[in-house]
Amino acid sequence: MPDPKENPWLYPHLVQSAEGLHLFARQALSAFMSGAHSSRRVGADQEFSQYRSYQPGDDLRRLDWKVYARSGRLYIREAEVQSRLFIRFVLDTSASMRHQHGRWSKFDYARAMIALFAFISRKQQDEFALFAANEQQNIQQLPGNDKGYIHRFFHVLSQLEPADYWPEVDQLPYFPAQLNKNEMTIVFTDMYQQKEEWEDTVRRLQQAKNEVVVFHLMAGNELHPEEWKKATTLRDLESGELLHLQTAADRKESEESIQSFIGETRAFFRERGISSALVNTDEEPHEAISLFLKKRLMMQ
Repeated sequence: MPDPKENPWLYPHLVQSAEGLHLFARQALSAFMSGAHSSRRVGADQEFSQYRSYQPGDDLRRLDWKVYARSGRLYIREAEVQSRLFIRFVLDTSASMRHQHGRWSKFDYARAMIALFAFISRKQQDEFALFAANEQQNIQQLPGNDKGYIHRFFHVLSQLEPADYWPEVDQLPYFPAQLNKNEMTIVFTDMYQQKEEWEDTVRRLQQAKNEVVVFHLMAGNELHPEEWKKATTLRDLESGELLHLQTAADRKESEESIQSFIGETRAFFRERGISSALVNTDEEPHEAISLFLKKRLMMQ
């Protein structure tokens, strides 16, 4: 496991936050799981696989009362099914993700969210993998779930550094569907692009049996440019270009440009039928995930 002192996205309460979100996530994702995801469940036509300890929120009908009578402990009967949920995390490693306001850079914020989802996925016995890219490299992991895998997963996550631009879609690999597994792809990005690189990427990710969820990350001072000082110079972290905002009219134009960008991005997701959440990185990562899960639960 990477050293939390050197990796602030592995903050001290990360595991506790993941534990708190686990049951909530299982409820919030139940609609998707009931139609497509069968990580582990019992059915008349399935073979018994193993026992595990009862956890609050488990279906009481799955308790083995004979085992309880013998041992005094509550156990759940589990059966393995053919189809499991595979979660692919797609991380934007372009230079704009280095932008920081307050505690978090957008990049470390995304890594913290991924770490939380990875803990939740492992708890739910779902396989997961990471894909990260910029113009210098593509990092694509094979899926896994065991204890050794999550350590390797976090090691790879800790080694990534944002640079350059998000690549054009023809530089990205194809993402083959996982046999006998239903897929959920969770994307973490600020959606900044030169042309339509991110929109093309999202289109490619939308495959049969694959739900795409996008966390659109923006810092507090991006979402609230009215808080900028009277005279401000902005630097594009990808191109290095400077933008001088000297007058109230300059700042007003920039604010309108940001609002237009957010609106157009939201409209793109809506037209594609993609679940998305605009996230203010001034908030804590577990709070952003909790809010997303609450909204998802309300939609069921």
